[in-house]
Amino acid sequence: MIFIDNNNPHTNTMMKILTLGASLIACLNLFAQQLPTGIVMKDVSAGTFTMGSNSLNGSPTQKAAAPEHQVTLSAYTMSEAEITNAQYVVFLNEAFNDGLIEIFTGVAGPDKDKKVIRGTATSKYSGKVLYTLDGIRVLKDHEGNTDNDPFTGVVEPENPLNISYLGFNDQTNQFYVKDPHNATDFHWVNICDYQDYSETNSGQFEGAVKNDFDDWSGAGANLSDELEGWTEANPTAATKLPNLQAVSSWPVTFIRWYGAWAFADYYGTSLPTEAQWENAAKAGQNFTYGVHNGTDLTDANWNEAKLATATGHVRAAISGTANPFGFYNLAGNCWEWMADNYVAPYSTDAVTDPLIEVANSTLRSWRGGAWNYHQETLQSALRFSDEEDKGNDHFGFRIAGVQATTTGATWDGSESSSWSTTGNWAGGVVPTSTDNVTIPATNNDPVISSEAAVKDLVISANVTVTVQSGASLAILGSATGTGKLTVKRNSTGNGGYSIMGAPVTGALVSNLNADYLYQYTEPTGNFDAPVGMMLPGKGYFVGYDAASPVVTLTGTPISGTQIAKVTRANDGFNLIANPYAAAISIQSFLANTQNSSVLDGTVYFWDDGGQNNGQTRGGDYITTNGLGTVGTTIVNLGDGISGTQGTAAAENGFITSMQGFFVNTSGAADIQFTSDMQVQTAGANADGNHYREARASKALLKLSLSDGTVSQETLIGMTEEATFERDYGLDALKFSQNEQMSIFSLIAAERYAIQAIPTPFFNDQPNLVDLGYEVEKGGSYKLSVVESTQLFEDYDVTLVDKVNDQRILLANESSYSFDAITGAVLDRFKIEFSRKAVLSLADEKLFKVYGTANMLQLEYAIDGKYDVSIFNLSGKKVLEDKITIEGNRANLENHQLSAKTIYLLRIENSSVKFVLDVIE
Repeated sequence: MIFIDNNNPHTNTMMKILTLGASLIACLNLFAQQLPTGIVMKDVSAGTFTMGSNSLNGSPTQKAAAPEHQVTLSAYTMSEAEITNAQYVVFLNEAFNDGLIEIFTGVAGPDKDKKVIRGTATSKYSGKVLYTLDGIRVLKDHEGNTDNDPFTGVVEPENPLNISYLGFNDQTNQFYVKDPHNATDFHWVNICDYQDYSETNSGQFEGAVKNDFDDWSGAGANLSDELEGWTEANPTAATKLPNLQAVSSWPVTFIRWYGAWAFADYYGTSLPTEAQWENAAKAGQNFTYGVHNGTDLTDANWNEAKLATATGHVRAAISGTANPFGFYNLAGNCWEWMADNYVAPYSTDAVTDPLIEVANSTLRSWRGGAWNYHQETLQSALRFSDEEDKGNDHFGFRIAGVQATTTGATWDGSESSSWSTTGNWAGGVVPTSTDNVTIPATNNDPVISSEAAVKDLVISANVTVTVQSGASLAILGSATGTGKLTVKRNSTGNGGYSIMGAPVTGALVSNLNADYLYQYTEPTGNFDAPVGMMLPGKGYFVGYDAASPVVTLTGTPISGTQIAKVTRANDGFNLIANPYAAAISIQSFLANTQNSSVLDGTVYFWDDGGQNNGQTRGGDYITTNGLGTVGTTIVNLGDGISGTQGTAAAENGFITSMQGFFVNTSGAADIQFTSDMQVQTAGANADGNHYREARASKALLKLSLSDGTVSQETLIGMTEEATFERDYGLDALKFSQNEQMSIFSLIAAERYAIQAIPTPFFNDQPNLVDLGYEVEKGGSYKLSVVESTQLFEDYDVTLVDKVNDQRILLANESSYSFDAITGAVLDRFKIEFSRKAVLSLADEKLFKVYGTANMLQLEYAIDGKYDVSIFNLSGKKVLEDKITIEGNRANLENHQLSAKTIYLLRIENSSVKFVLDVIE
């Protein structure tokens, strides 16, 4: 259909309402590139819905722009959340390497003197601006009043955090997400400079430069005091400032329309049409607002200052509660670019798969509202627009596509109840993870006794699908229907405790049928008795007197992204649980951008093993992170009390279904479980798994402290990724409930179960780790080497006992006995690590470094190509490069090292210390 639109702001231009038919679907077949990590595409079924609304709130123009009409859509997919800073960086680096984008400095208009990304002549968007790298906060009055509202003042210096978080490293030619605690990237005092401007003077800056740093660092009445404590000399003191992981999970803003379109096009997807977006926001229930239930505006990020969610800037793309279709933040957070040109009003004709395109128009639609916009903009049907070359701190996007080809599978149960029997499936093929599966009512309800995986799952009324203990059902799409799922798990008996969670909704805590039942309340640090419904993602301590109890929970199967709310009102330890009927990957759980922004990179499992010793429970917490795993072992003394698991069988990296565990958080947050964390590895969900991961690529030392009946472990490892301070995913705080003994390493008087340190460089400067212990009873104890990996061949490792003035080389003597007194001892033992083969004095004459501001000049004994690494004295790697030594010399240019700072430069196994004294 082609017609002239007299209401089009582009007078007498030609408009086409296209359909996303075969020609467009052919262009959007398979993804041209693999989507960046973390992008989950949600399927939306085909159907007809009412687009628009005849009862909108808003201006007369807005009300008139969206008349109701019927729209039919083919099945499509849309990303569950807005595209994040981290995901957009992946695209920029890939597109840059492909020669599709370039960086230039703007010469006119809002881009003057700013670094801007545009398309090259070889791209489909040649010359078009995609993104502003120097995006700064907006100074604008959205309402034209003087109410001093934190969102809408006459001169409105918005929260200084509303800036671009993407940077470009000229040395490595790589785009990256900038760290808010990096004073080079973010000098927050300078960022708080601003000048007045208003609409009356055509947007020109006027007046003296002002600075509102004090307002945002705790002295003002603003929404946020996130800059509190920040100084250029000590940027990490700003503990309320979001860290790198947090801003990586925020939606990318300052996106121009072509910046959003180019991303989608590169990955073989598209921007959603207005019809697709609105259909997703209405969620099949004609929701008035694009929130999870159509009414709860407290769940959205918009400009109501009284709401806890109102921060004055975007929040994580996956935050709040997903709507019934599985989408986050369709209301608020940031405006989202649509594929359509904007025409108001659109046609009221019934259409199929509409896409509005207007010849020569540069006006594009947005949807959804933003953190700095008002309530009306959260309406599912409300429409806004702007020029496609605009982009500031509240412009973002998500992507859409054609559903991937799936096959269907239908259960007929004609032979038995066995899921894995081919004869029980119409067509004679057992479904896989790409199949949409329907379970109708038959003579035999299905029972799963091994690993099963489906895409979408429909369980009909009066049908129950059962997953036996140790088996699994991974639902990678969505689960619908009124039927039920039953999941079973063998648990710890004989008075033992386990931590359990629910893989279904609708189960009650009473369904656990436990003899002992507790929940952990973080704000009080107390264990108390839970009642009512089991919450997905929450962990519960359960105990049974029976010898071999089986926990059986029945309800609606859980699918899609799930949220577990955590707090830090007390110690920050929260009890959560895997919410799925399949095992999940520890690595994927910890690597999730939202989780890594608030967790310490460690999970803590309770290892009970059915051990009782009088009134004392023999179990303890198994601690695991990216470095390794430690725990407690009970020695079998012939009295039937012994550890059944420990850490020996627990190094596969899985968290099974119904498994609960502790995490430690830096603040109140939403912890995410996503469907792509589920694993389909054979045996991953087995009863014997304790879901822990150890990596042999590190130099590791595991020590145990034992009194002959009980032993407990601590782990120390060396890796170039570590520093001498606490490192995310490498250092794990001690979280122990064992009353008999405890062994740990120390960082600034804090106790750690696992500690990573940087690789030592000099035999005269060994790495030293303080080792502490606490025992309930005085007596004879033994420190022993439980495990050493890639260690004694390259390092001398010495146990130093300052009380007995002993030095024990652990490669020669793997254990050391000593007498201990009751209580904690924090200053008796040290572990000393030194490299066996280091640069000799003779060699050092042939390895020299001369430094200037822009160049390092190296002298080395042997010509050739080498990998070079430079570290600061905290052990942090600050530069890595490849060089060629010719004539015993090489230059390392544009190193950006600081003056009067000591560094360590390493080539092969040789190292040298140097200082830049002069800046030229």
